[in-house]
Amino acid sequence: MRDPLRSRQATEGVDSQGIPALVEIEVRDDGRIALTSSTPPGQPIFFGAERAAQLRNQLGNALTISLREARTAPPGGTS
Repeated sequence: MRDPLRSRQATEGVDSQGIPALVEIEVRDDGRIALTSSTPPGQPIFFGAERAAQLRNQLGNALTISLREARTAPPGGTS
């Protein structure tokens, strides 16, 4: 069964021109955490305090899932 926190989560901010931009966080099946952005490489996304806290919580959830899976994975592979 897939962990409900495993699905892709997104947080909205704005780019340097004030255009809405997203950061997506996903824990992949192999336990790696993927961060993707709707902006071109190297372009920052700005967040207010509430959105920054949301992003922090989403990253914390992703790390928790990834670490839990790493501890429970069978030797020599992932679950």
